[in-house]
Amino acid sequence: MNAILRYLAAKYGSAPFLPSDLAQRARADAWTDWSTTTFWAGVRPLVIQLVRTPEAARDRAMIEQSLRSVNAAIGILDRELSRKRFVAGDEFTFGDIPLGAAAQRWFNLPIERPAANSVRAWYDQIKQPPGFKRWVDLPLY
Repeated sequence: MNAILRYLAAKYGSAPFLPSDLAQRARADAWTDWSTTTFWAGVRPLVIQLVRTPEAARDRAMIEQSLRSVNAAIGILDRELSRKRFVAGDEFTFGDIPLGAAAQRWFNLPIERPAANSVRAWYDQIKQPPGFKRWVDLPLY
C-alpha cells in the first residue's frame, strides 16, 4: 500500500500534499512507514480478534499485547501531533493517509482508548473530506 501511495503522490501530487521541501517529505515518508510498522501492527490484531473472531475463540494474550503496543504508539503520535496540525507539519500530506486509515479502525474498535486529545483533533480534521467518508470511514463489521 505504501508503495502505491508514494507512486500516486509522485505522479499526481503537488505541494503541500507532496512536500517540495525534502526534509518535510522525509517526515511524511517516515510517518507512512511508521504507520505500517508500528501503529497498524498493533491495530490489525485487534481488528481480527475483536471484530472478526468469535468471542470464545479470541486470543486474550494477543489482545492484551496489541493493546499495550497500540497505546504506546498512540502516545508517540499524540506527542507529535501536539506540536503540529498534521504528521509532517502544518499541512495535510500523503503521510497522513495511512495513519488516517489505521486511526479509523482504532477509533471504531470496542476498546477503551487512552486520552489522546491531539490525535483526536487531527483525526477530526482528516475525516472531513468526502473521499475519506466514502472510502475509509466504513463500518468494521
